[in-house]
Amino acid sequence: MSEITIFQPVHPGWAGEVSNFDDSYERAVTLEYGLREDRPRRRTHGKAGPSRRCAVCGETEPNVSFKKEAHLIAACLGNRSLFSFEDCDGCNATSGRELEDDLGKMFMAQRVIGRVRSRDKTAKLKRPAGLSSIGGGPFDAALPVVLHSDDDSVRLIDKSDKSVALSMRVPGFRPMRAIRSLLRSTWLAFDAPARQRHPWLREIAIGAIGATKPEYFEFFLGGGAFEGVLLEVWERRQHNTVVTSPLVMRLAFVNTILVWCAPEPEGLMHTPSLLPPIASTRPSGATYIQLLEADAREGSRTMTYTLSYTSRTRAPADGTLAKMPRKVTNPPAVIEFEWSGGRASLSTSIVKWNIDSQRPYFELRGGALTGRLAVQLRSEKRATFRFEYDPNLGTPADALATHQFLSALGGAGVFRLINPQTGNPLAKIRKDPGARDVQLPNICGFLADLDCINRSLNANLKVPAPPSELPVREVALIAAGLRTGRAAVTPDSPFVVVMPARVARELLSGKPRDLRASSDFPWDVLGAKLDVGPSRIYLAAAEPRDPLAVERDLRDRADDDPIGVELECSRVVHEFERWLPSNAGSSRFESVVSET
Repeated sequence: MSEITIFQPVHPGWAGEVSNFDDSYERAVTLEYGLREDRPRRRTHGKAGPSRRCAVCGETEPNVSFKKEAHLIAACLGNRSLFSFEDCDGCNATSGRELEDDLGKMFMAQRVIGRVRSRDKTAKLKRPAGLSSIGGGPFDAALPVVLHSDDDSVRLIDKSDKSVALSMRVPGFRPMRAIRSLLRSTWLAFDAPARQRHPWLREIAIGAIGATKPEYFEFFLGGGAFEGVLLEVWERRQHNTVVTSPLVMRLAFVNTILVWCAPEPEGLMHTPSLLPPIASTRPSGATYIQLLEADAREGSRTMTYTLSYTSRTRAPADGTLAKMPRKVTNPPAVIEFEWSGGRASLSTSIVKWNIDSQRPYFELRGGALTGRLAVQLRSEKRATFRFEYDPNLGTPADALATHQFLSALGGAGVFRLINPQTGNPLAKIRKDPGARDVQLPNICGFLADLDCINRSLNANLKVPAPPSELPVREVALIAAGLRTGRAAVTPDSPFVVVMPARVARELLSGKPRDLRASSDFPWDVLGAKLDVGPSRIYLAAAEPRDPLAVERDLRDRADDDPIGVELECSRVVHEFERWLPSNAGSSRFESVVSET
């Protein structure tokens, strides 16, 4: 077993003996993800479901929306794995605009050297209108370095033993804004008890409060880079007697470790603190940084790395650094399954194949196939079918066709792989029932309804990616309205209806009554607003959910004053004027309500 070396950093202001860090702190947050995964595994933190609440601003739906993907750690640090349910669109946009740009610039050199993913391939450093650059391209390829005599922002000096000194001019940034982005990630990762213990952390993260002279530490590790990103947070133990920071955050990224020790909530002053040990030899560089003010800016600076390499490629004569490999196009294919009850087919592409082996194998992806199908041939009559069903990858029509194909594939029949250009079969397998490794969700009705809405309203709705909940009830209601002009549902929650005060008084004076409401508002479905035209809503056997609350609200109100009332009813009927047949007639309900 190899020996692990531990380095214990010490705060420059610490006096006396350095006690054990774990005796004074307990771990509160651990977030980690890889930087080299071809298909990063997604994990989403926080509470989902109806009436979602934003952990940053505290607002709930429908006052705020949660339509966009919210990264738990900023995407500029290569995060394609960790997301949050509790970051509303407005707060997420504010963070991206005000904090994440500084975070990306703070670690620009590390992102480039570490070949960290960006929105487009990997991070690239190039001045505006500059001629020299570093980075870009795929993360598993060689590091591109472009040098130009008229632009010295990137310099390369050859050294002995297959190494070079690579210098780059990195942009300026505001350190505390970058750290606030990480503190925001910490707050989103906190559970409810931790948020109750440290409510001041949210105030620092959003910039409402902060230390007058913030401080932090940077440690640079030579000899390699981390394969993943690790964000850790420790909180001071409840019965700890050592005077130290209430909260310590540490980020390990590429070859750099950043440590921030929280100021005391009362007074917001930094004091000398214990620092977490590092499982490494002594870092090649360690820096204690104290800012003169909370929004201080670190200017542009030059950073130099010594890099070892195995081989170098010189630029070709046309001036480009390296020729891009010829793009390989996956050959198109059609998969067909024929059984006693019929035939189903899908167009797709062959992404992997090995027909010449003893156990031939091919893999299909893309096109109308929403997922991945892998087929391992054992003999003409025996094969293993493995499938990943991802209905969110295509249109609802494609997802439905894929679902139906796979459902049929569970039985006996003949599977064919066909060349669409010639119509000739590339493979033919007689399949026994049950030789299929996939569990299909029961969403055929939802997919058919979603496709009906798309075709009828010229919309582009798609199945939301997991773990988002599917709006099955809402979509089914609109689809039923499109087909017949009318849809009836049994409500599972009260309806809020705006009505004249006189109608509300009538509801308090007698038995449940049938009401009619009208609306011309668009319907919000999966982030899109659908214009369904004027509609009527009929509430059967409606009565106030809380009569006492309605009675209080009615005080000092004139008969024509509007008032919102929560109603419980036995049945709700929606009628859409645009799609209602001319001879359908109207439902008979006595009382009329102006609008919902």
